[in-house]
Amino acid sequence: MTQQCLAERIGVNASYIGPLEKGLKTPSIAVLQKLSEVLEQPIFSFFLEDANENNSDAGAKRLAALLATHPPDERQFILSMTEELSEMLRQRRN
Repeated sequence: MTQQCLAERIGVNASYIGPLEKGLKTPSIAVLQKLSEVLEQPIFSFFLEDANENNSDAGAKRLAALLATHPPDERQFILSMTEELSEMLRQRRN
């Protein structure tokens, strides 16, 4: 799917997609929900570490940056999702 097509399907400007893919922009909850639907991926999958990530703190920094851009109610939603994902992964390991 092209960036233009994805942008049209989620209702954003095409110039938004490149920086979003590179982690330079932080999507709103609404954009995350649309991405989840269009790409048929659970929302939590957007918070998983990249396979190429060398810095173990990079994921935590990305999550902190994401949280900082949202109001308190949305931060709580994101944290709740993160806690649920963490528990799912912990159970999968065991």
